[in-house]
Amino acid sequence: GGVMNIHWSRKPIRDPRDVAPATHPKRRLAHLWMLDNGYYTTQRGMISLSLPITQSDLDGYIEALDRFVSEYRAILAD
Repeated sequence: GGVMNIHWSRKPIRDPRDVAPATHPKRRLAHLWMLDNGYYTTQRGMISLSLPITQSDLDGYIEALDRFVSEYRAILAD
């Protein structure tokens, strides 16, 4: 397995200081929205990946994330 993080940023992240803190409102919004839609991520954006995850699981997660971005596009653009 492994882990990855989603970072809400309009600019390249080249240094840890370029990353918004875990308490940033966009991170909290994404965290709660994904929980409400059946996907667990940490508030800081961490996602666990493991061997039992299927392509269908990944497709569902990506679709949910796409819905989130579409629904909150105006907020995320700030």
